[in-house]
Amino acid sequence: MQPIEERTFSFVVRIWWERRDLAGARLTWRGSIDDIQTGTRTYFQSPRALCRFLEARTMPAGVSESLITRLRRRLRPW
Repeated sequence: MQPIEERTFSFVVRIWWERRDLAGARLTWRGSIDDIQTGTRTYFQSPRALCRFLEARTMPAGVSESLITRLRRRLRPW
C-alpha cells in the first residue's frame, strides 16, 4: 500500500458569481482550484467542471466509481 502522503490530496477551492457587463446579463458561476501539491491553479465555469477535475486528479486506477462521480450525480441541476 502507498504511504498516506501519496493517497492524500489538498486543494483550495474558490467559488463566486460574476455578472457580465451587458445590461440584463445573468449571473455566471465561476471558480478556481489550487492544487497544493503541484502549485497549479485551474479555473472553472460550472460545479460539474470542478467535479471532473477532482475526479481526474484523485481517482485511483481500477476504481469503477469514485465519490466524486456520486457527488456529481447529485449536482445534475447545475
